Amino acid sequence: MPDGYIDEAYADYIDDIEGQMQNRISHYMIEKSNYDSSADARQSIDKVLKDIQSGMLTFENAVSESSDDAGSKDSFGALGLSSADAFPAEFETAISSMALNALSEVLELDDSFHFLKLTAVLPPDVTSIA
Repeated sequence: MPDGYIDEAYADYIDDIEGQMQNRISHYMIEKSNYDSSADARQSIDKVLKDIQSGMLTFENAVSESSDDAGSKDSFGALGLSSADAFPAEFETAISSMALNALSEVLELDDSFHFLKLTAVLPPDVTSIA
C-alpha cells in the first residue's frame, strides 16, 4: 500500500461527508384535477400556506384536514428521507436552502402543487480513522 494512502482516503471521506447529509421532509399537496382550474388550485394552496404562516393553522392540522395526498395524510405529510436525489428536482432545490422546521414556497409539478416542511436534518455517522 502506498505511503499516505489511508490518510488520503480518509481525507476524501471527510470531504464528502456533507453530501451524505439526509433530510426528513413532509409536504402538503393539492391535486390540480380537484379544482376547476390550475389558478383555483394555486389560490387554495396559497391560502393554506398563508394560514400556517400566520399561526391560524398548524402544518399538521392542514395536512390531516385537507391535503390531497392520501398516502402521506395519516402521517402528517411525511415523505421520508432525502439525500439530494430522492425527490423531484423542484423538491431537492427547495430542501437545499431550507432551515429546520421551515416551510418552502409553493412548488408546482405537472399535476399538483406542494409546499414542504423540513422536519429533521440527520448528519451522517462519521467513522474514525483509528
